[in-house]
Amino acid sequence: MAKATGFPFSEETVTETVLLDLASALSHVVHIVPFTKPQEGQTGADWEWCLYDQPNKRYLRFLVQAKVLDDEDLNYAHIDRYIGNTSVRQIDRLADTSMARGVPAIYAFYNHLADPTRVPLDLCACWKCLNCWGASVAPVDAVMAALPDKSFDTLRYVSMPWLCMFCSATGGGPPADPISGALAGLARLDTIAADRFPDSTRYDLPRLDREPEREPPSYLREILGIVETRSPQAGAQRIAQVARDNPGVDGVVLVDATRRQRD
Repeated sequence: MAKATGFPFSEETVTETVLLDLASALSHVVHIVPFTKPQEGQTGADWEWCLYDQPNKRYLRFLVQAKVLDDEDLNYAHIDRYIGNTSVRQIDRLADTSMARGVPAIYAFYNHLADPTRVPLDLCACWKCLNCWGASVAPVDAVMAALPDKSFDTLRYVSMPWLCMFCSATGGGPPADPISGALAGLARLDTIAADRFPDSTRYDLPRLDREPEREPPSYLREILGIVETRSPQAGAQRIAQVARDNPGVDGVVLVDATRRQRD
């Protein structure tokens, strides 16, 4: 609709709309913790996602940077943009943050294709649906390897639908649990990207197919504690401190992946 009317719809607007819908529809599972003064240029990331299963001590984190396809359905124009007046590209800062935190980073691409035949359905392991490609994901190292090419027609082959990252890798039914499903999807995404750009491993970034962490970092433990109290107002000062300690990340998306939420 925004494209048809010529009304600009930024990555930030799409991301905030999607997160609002998730938080509203799945309020018992998804917890959005926005930071009030984002300084995205410092880390290159929009959000940090964490799937957590506290009873079994499993925490799966990844950084996300969002980009929207241009109105001509050709390129993700701002992938290699520079931060302010500096000589540092946002994608390089994102890779640096990924290595410094030891957390994989992915791009979330927002697509609005007029020609559905451009969608590579064979890269979807489960649903193989056109609509799933409204939001696709790709590893940051594969996106770096493709530069200066920023086109959908190239990056589609190192991407998969966001939905497919959380489903069974074989399409043979639901995964045993959300974290296992996400791990399988991330590992498959890593394989797809490595097949297309085998030299992308030279960037030495944290791999997507790693095992979950047994303990979360201190700032995530702080946020989890605030979420568990179910009193965001009472935790406002604590959230503000976490935001100050983590400049550049717009916020954290927590997904409760414990079995009790699914049974």
